[in-house]
Amino acid sequence: MEKLTLPALFYASDTLSRRQQRGYYIALATNLSGLIIASIISCVNYASWISATLQATFLLLTLASSVYIAVNRPVRHWYAARALAESVKTIAWRYACKVDPFGATEASARSLFIERICSLIAQNASVSGRSPADATLSQVSAEMTALRTRSAPERLEFYISNRVSEQLHWYTTKAQANERMAKILFTLILFANTTAVVFAVVRVHYFSTQIWPTDVLVTISACILTWYQAKKSGELSASYGLAAHEITALRDAAPAHPTDEELSQYIEGAESAFSREHTQWIARQDH
Repeated sequence: MEKLTLPALFYASDTLSRRQQRGYYIALATNLSGLIIASIISCVNYASWISATLQATFLLLTLASSVYIAVNRPVRHWYAARALAESVKTIAWRYACKVDPFGATEASARSLFIERICSLIAQNASVSGRSPADATLSQVSAEMTALRTRSAPERLEFYISNRVSEQLHWYTTKAQANERMAKILFTLILFANTTAVVFAVVRVHYFSTQIWPTDVLVTISACILTWYQAKKSGELSASYGLAAHEITALRDAAPAHPTDEELSQYIEGAESAFSREHTQWIARQDH
């Protein structure tokens, strides 16, 4: 199936967004794992320089990961780069489908598009400076230019197949994945909390026993809860599921044989819906 090659700025910011997201979750996982392992070592309480050194090492890893998150602020760069990538994708599809504000002659539309790209680069200098462009890619791809020469029905068919259907697949897949993850994490939290309560009750009768895993289970539960809150699986599952339903309705509402004006109105509504969902995603992450 044909694909639309997007502007170089999209791929650069998309790569930066993925890299910063990956860095944040690796640092967070390191932090939480270090806390769990340190608590296990403390629970065993084996008096030796080896156990003391191991515990100190894992606590230092926890500290280092916290400093990385605080100093490098990967979440901030992740969100900013993703916002830029989505903005570029939106105007690229508008240009390629020859809709407002890029419905004029080829020369003026291309000039306006480049102007918009330059404006996005200037407005997002902190992101652009951290994401060097691929010299082999252009801001106006041959596929974007070629699509503009097709008829309105052909442009609509291409847009439905490569933009609307792609978004529908992404939101549906993500909704299902987040629902599964939410159930798994909730089950683990419930198991850890229940087991901790059981050990705490049993300890009343065996208080002289030195080693009890209660504190470790409490730490594990707290760490899983922190991961759950960071991933926001339950909230995203519901939000993505709703978005998938809206996109299904949007796909079904496509005009059968659109004129240029009808195509422009349809894509305007579709891109506004995609931008609205992404804006809401950013707002949820910032809180």
